[in-house]
Amino acid sequence: MEAGSAEPIEAAARRDPRRRSFSSGSGLATLAVLGRQAAGARACVVFWRAAGSEGLSAVPAALRADLAGKPLFALFDRWGEAAGQSAPAVFTLSATETRLLGVCPEGALALAGVGMTAMSEASAHAGVLLVVGAGLERAGVDALLRLLVEAALFWLAAEQHLASREFWRRRAGRLGERLARERARVGEAFDLEDELERALAAAKRLRADGRLGGLATLAARLGLFPAWLVARQAEEGAKLTVVATSAGIAAPAAIPKGARSALADALGAGVGVVCERTAAGGQRYYEDRIFAGYAGYVCLPFEGGVLALASTGALEGAACARVETFLKRLAPLLKGWRLEEENGRLHALVRQLGLRMLGAVQEERKRIARDLHDDHAQILAAVRLALNAGAERAAPVLAELEATMRRRLRGLRPATLGSQDLKTALKAELGRLAQTGVRARLAWDAGRRRLSRAVEQGCYQVVREALANVARHSGASRVEVRIERQSGLLRLTVSDNGRGIGRARRTDTGGLSVMAQRVELLGGSLRIASRRGATRLVAELPEPL
Repeated sequence: MEAGSAEPIEAAARRDPRRRSFSSGSGLATLAVLGRQAAGARACVVFWRAAGSEGLSAVPAALRADLAGKPLFALFDRWGEAAGQSAPAVFTLSATETRLLGVCPEGALALAGVGMTAMSEASAHAGVLLVVGAGLERAGVDALLRLLVEAALFWLAAEQHLASREFWRRRAGRLGERLARERARVGEAFDLEDELERALAAAKRLRADGRLGGLATLAARLGLFPAWLVARQAEEGAKLTVVATSAGIAAPAAIPKGARSALADALGAGVGVVCERTAAGGQRYYEDRIFAGYAGYVCLPFEGGVLALASTGALEGAACARVETFLKRLAPLLKGWRLEEENGRLHALVRQLGLRMLGAVQEERKRIARDLHDDHAQILAAVRLALNAGAERAAPVLAELEATMRRRLRGLRPATLGSQDLKTALKAELGRLAQTGVRARLAWDAGRRRLSRAVEQGCYQVVREALANVARHSGASRVEVRIERQSGLLRLTVSDNGRGIGRARRTDTGGLSVMAQRVELLGGSLRIASRRGATRLVAELPEPL
């Protein structure tokens, strides 16, 4: 080795401006230059394999292209197996090896140093090939080769550590960003939880009147919605009734039945319906016209109703989710509100029915008193005549009086079916009416299965009262009674061709009012349609099939 032919490798590496940012290629290329300079060699090749890759650096650079297709790495593997892992080993290339590689001209010597070191995840292998003059001191060249191999292994290990440090630095950065996001998310969750708790506490303080409007106001504040609407449905299949709106929202009292309604879809499916205005325009739902001045709206169902919230911009999923969470948390309270309303409605209904029953009893008493008063004078006069006429003439008069009294008493007793079924009893009533000259007909479409006794009794009393009104007031020549049974409902229809019922008589407290009360007590409904020449009374009573 020529003394002073090159600087020590460590010193050159420290002065290398790339020492702070190097790769295996750049670092080992520098090592090849330094190795050639230190040995005064004709050529120096550094080759390595680490971290799943391999490569070589050569001086002069032309050797890199020459060796790219040569079996250098096959020799490298063979040398590595021979060297083991204790320390770098030096090998002299044979004539065959130099001929295969084509790197050693006449009068030159090719030497190879090979070493291996263990890294964190795998092993690194490095080799150095020097082409030197044949007369160069061999011991110095061998020492230089080992030093170069150790330097190459150091570069590979350093690169591994730097890559690992950069990996963990990036991973720590990502974890830090994730931690910051999680902290922000947790903070937002705590803030949202506090906001929800405040809104729930405010909902519990709402007064009975205007509860739903107050509920909608709280929900709109949670989601920052500027406008809202609340609708309810009294019963399945009924119209949706608008019970409250925010300022500036003009909505009808009820959503028209049959209209395509986002509120109805949300209530029926039990999930939210999102409606956003598109560039193409057009109307998809009836509510589009109500919220025409807004970019979109969302309809969210809750216990007993549905809430529509409008937005001036694009609907945000987070805002809708906050309101949905609020409504879900309120479910027990909303159910309590609904039960309270139902309880109040039932109390009012019981009181109303009680008053109606009391009124009906009073009217029945008046009727009995009136009938007794009207008949009293006639009966007394007949008795006086019978007593003055003598025994023979009094007997038939008294017999007629007895028959009259029995008939009157039957009329005063409430109408009952006794042991008869409804169909038989109605035929008997229509037969008595036919004796007065009115053509009467029964249309029976209730099947063969007998009706419940309460429904039969109620229908009989309604028909009997209706036929009495026909006989007394209508002047009709035809009457039809129709009984139909379908879908858990019994429909009773009484039709006549009389002079009709005036408006005053429809609202009186007499027979029609009593009929309506009887039907309502059975959970049904009564309606009357009347004009001159056609009167139709329809009573509908629940009767499961």
